[in-house]
Amino acid sequence: MLEAGISFQVPLQYSEMRWNGNGPYPSYPGKSALDEFGFYHMNSGDINYQGNRSGIELLLLTNKVGNGFAIKSNNANVAVEKSPDGLLLSHNAIVSGRYTKFTKPTYLNNADSIKSIEGNFSFVPLNEKHPSPKLINLFGDLKKLAIPFHPFYGSYDQ
Repeated sequence: MLEAGISFQVPLQYSEMRWNGNGPYPSYPGKSALDEFGFYHMNSGDINYQGNRSGIELLLLTNKVGNGFAIKSNNANVAVEKSPDGLLLSHNAIVSGRYTKFTKPTYLNNADSIKSIEGNFSFVPLNEKHPSPKLINLFGDLKKLAIPFHPFYGSYDQ
């Protein structure tokens, strides 16, 4: 199994992602170079937006005015992917490592040896009345937009 967990379809309007965990680049078992635990903010137009983020304690997905939701978890692996219908947000309970066409993943999860798929997280709505001042102290003004890193005129995934 490469990944296993629960996924949610999220509207594309939730273009701002803030998290504390490993970042700013995608990470998974065996691929954590240049990823350090910290607080990050990224826009969906950024070339590094899609992918797995590991070590997630708190992830916020908001629109341009700060409305959206937060996911509280404990050292989770969360993946974000763009699709024509919106964002696919996955809470991965099981994640294998990196691999190529001719090699097996560094960390392999064999389906025969997996007894259960478990994980836990909580959703918290964010709007004008909520977030708490504590969230603003951690992540700053939720109405502030990230400037996407997009150095190319076009790319294959846009």
